[in-house]
Amino acid sequence: MAPIMSDRLNRSESLKGRRQEQAHQLFGKGLAFHQIGRLEEAAAMYEKALKDHPYHYDALHLLGVTALQNNHPKRAAELIGKAIEIFPDNPHFHSNRGSALHALNELDAAVASYDRAIEITPDFAEALFNQGLALADLNKFEASIASYDRAISIKPDYAEAHCNRGNALVSLGQIHAALVSYDKAIKINANFAEAFCNRGLALSELKRFEAAVESYRQAIRLRPDYAEAHSSLGSTLADMGAFEEAITHYDQAIAIDSNYAEAFCNRGMALNDLKRFDHALANYDEAIRIDPCYYQAFNNRGLVLVQMRKLDSAILSYNRAISLRPNYAEAFSNRGLAQVELGQFEAALESYDRAIEIRSDFAEAHNNRGNTLTSLKNLDAAIVSFDKAIQMKPDLAEFHWNRSLALLISGDFERGWEEYEWRRQVQVFELAKQRFKQPIWLGETSLQGKTILLHSEQGLGDTIQFARYTKLIAKAGAKIIFETQPPLMRLLEQLEGVNELIPRGAVPSLPFDVHCPLMSLPFAHGTVISTIPRDLPYLKAEKAKSLEWKSRLGEHHKPRIGLVWSGGFRPDQPELWAVNSRRNIPLEKIAELRRIDANFYSLQKGEPAEGELSLRRHSVWPEPNFFVFSEDLKDFSDTAALIDNLDLVISVDTSTAHLAGAMGKPVWILNRYDGCWRWLLDTNDSPWYPTAKLYRQKKTGCWDDVMKQVQRDLAEFCINYHIASLLA
Repeated sequence: MAPIMSDRLNRSESLKGRRQEQAHQLFGKGLAFHQIGRLEEAAAMYEKALKDHPYHYDALHLLGVTALQNNHPKRAAELIGKAIEIFPDNPHFHSNRGSALHALNELDAAVASYDRAIEITPDFAEALFNQGLALADLNKFEASIASYDRAISIKPDYAEAHCNRGNALVSLGQIHAALVSYDKAIKINANFAEAFCNRGLALSELKRFEAAVESYRQAIRLRPDYAEAHSSLGSTLADMGAFEEAITHYDQAIAIDSNYAEAFCNRGMALNDLKRFDHALANYDEAIRIDPCYYQAFNNRGLVLVQMRKLDSAILSYNRAISLRPNYAEAFSNRGLAQVELGQFEAALESYDRAIEIRSDFAEAHNNRGNTLTSLKNLDAAIVSFDKAIQMKPDLAEFHWNRSLALLISGDFERGWEEYEWRRQVQVFELAKQRFKQPIWLGETSLQGKTILLHSEQGLGDTIQFARYTKLIAKAGAKIIFETQPPLMRLLEQLEGVNELIPRGAVPSLPFDVHCPLMSLPFAHGTVISTIPRDLPYLKAEKAKSLEWKSRLGEHHKPRIGLVWSGGFRPDQPELWAVNSRRNIPLEKIAELRRIDANFYSLQKGEPAEGELSLRRHSVWPEPNFFVFSEDLKDFSDTAALIDNLDLVISVDTSTAHLAGAMGKPVWILNRYDGCWRWLLDTNDSPWYPTAKLYRQKKTGCWDDVMKQVQRDLAEFCINYHIASLLA
């Protein structure tokens, strides 16, 4: 029995040996295929080798590597894990399993695998490099840099480690140090396209756009099919304002990689800047089609929908971004802006609070919160929010300007006017660009014997309101050049003390010593509520024009009421569209006055209100007591002449309301809930215009209570008019 047994054992050992030898040969063939990149043939050989030798750990390991290279990280991790069970002390096995786990986004486990590889072989530079990548993805940038530093200490010419070290430094905000790392990588490998591209990103962060562009271009010269470099170059060109050229590079990136979601998203941003909103939206939608979880694209899509005035859709887009990234502070803040435009102030406040909860140093969210609290008339809390925003970004003019509005509406003119001067640095105002070489005058020096250029700013109503200061300037001994908007030229010819009146942008014939923006005059004069110049009227109608209107209007048997229900639409200032919509009253709502025993005269100018009135006048106001002379009101001198023949003007917050007030005519101003700073807070009169009466919304968007009160007061006004006529 024993020999037979012995004979069988020998044959078994021999067969096993032959299979192992065959497995080694198959493994060798697989390795040869693997080394020349023929992954399918390599994998087939490794699998055959494993059939003959299931415990061939090298075959298990490299079969796992081919799976990883073919983008099957789960299978890779399993196969390499089996190799480690057989041979636990091979550092390459642990390092490659770390790469598979990294691809599966199991980052902590990946780091642990790299740790084990490094523990086995402390000078394993590639494992240290890979560990740095995983730590960076965990946002552990300092630890990541430490790993890269160890890899570089082992392998000083490790260009990739220098480059990725730069990436981690950028994430820490250490841009200058990052540039040093990129330059070292490029010095080691002058053909390192990725290093040139990343260097461009760092230079862009430093606003060194020209140098960034050249770095990107070098990356593209080295790798013409480098889609990321084209896209990044496009983004820097967009930062430089070269949007059309930026789009050509996004197009090139997309031509290289048709599924490059980020390039579509960036292209959408450039198209948005060019105000090609429909095309921008289409690009964001394409980015989202490619990557349904692309939360930045949903956020940017919301921004474009706001520009398109599709506010409800914008909020849905922000909500989607937030659902994908619950800690997306920017999306919460942007949602708040859209909610404000819809008049949803309380909801907006919740959005800003959430943004700040996520990022306590989010200065813009604190500022937006302050604006919303101002709209809600919670001024003390608003100022606290502005103070926090300013503390974080003390040189950002918009924050100071918004704070000034809260101070002014609260009646704190002393602090308010000083802060209001920051508007001169806010880009939405033309004052942000210095037009004059002469110094600005803000009241600090005498004007005796000097010539000053006063130049209009912002809206027509602002010019009318602050034109009252020309009399004070003239009394100070100055000659005045007054630059104004063309529609006001003829009206303002009568201003006291003005030596030369010119349209905006014209060159004055008189030389001048100093200049002052019109709305800086209250600050220059130290104006507080009690010292507002109230010498009314300071604007009057031309006598001849007034007499002409008197003749046209005929017998004066009923009160004559002028009406304005809509402010002018400014297509180039989308930031004002929401405010305009909130201050306007629907035509049907103003027509509720039609049954009062008075004659009504439209003082309405501008589209879309004039066009709507032309189309719907007879259906909305069929009574014969409504008169429209819009075509005859060529400029404000015509409007003033008509107002001169009226008994009362009822207007929303527009330039016509200011004109009536400046003429000393009774004017009832219908004010939205979040009214302009100049009307102060919760008063029914105005220190700027003693003949004005204010009617304020009690809640956002609701004109019902306002119009009911106006109807009651107007009925009483008419009764008093008729009584006075009988007694006359």
